[in-house]
Amino acid sequence: MQLHFYGGAKTVTGANYLLEAGGLQLLIDCGLFQGSRFNDELNYEPFAYDPSKIDYAIMTHSHTDHVGRLPKLYRDGFRGTVFMTEPTEAIVRVTLYDTMEKIDDESRAIGQEPLYTKREIGQVLKLIKSIRYNESVALNDTVTLTFHEVSHILGS
Repeated sequence: MQLHFYGGAKTVTGANYLLEAGGLQLLIDCGLFQGSRFNDELNYEPFAYDPSKIDYAIMTHSHTDHVGRLPKLYRDGFRGTVFMTEPTEAIVRVTLYDTMEKIDDESRAIGQEPLYTKREIGQVLKLIKSIRYNESVALNDTVTLTFHEVSHILGS
């Protein structure tokens, strides 16, 4: 088992961790970097891993710094299943579009193309499989996913 930190370490935004376990590549969170122009630029950098090789993306909760780059992940090749709790899914289905509007305004201000489009949001939303708290899902013969409530935010 190996855990790689690609955001959310030594900073409080851009949560993005790659867990290699049981022959799977599991992405834990895929958040936006927030808070400064430098962070805005980090959002446009290529992922440090190949999104098309990620088997599952697991979202811990709906904060933008944990889910905000999911549509970019889709754009860059991810086609696996996105797991999250039912409350997180309900929130994400609204907030990704709201976040896109803010990103569009900011990207134009710095002369960048938008980070992602409504189409990419719609496509990544189709990949979501929400599960209940304490429900276990076998990802393969050795890896099981179970969400437990931690009370950080509704759905976490």
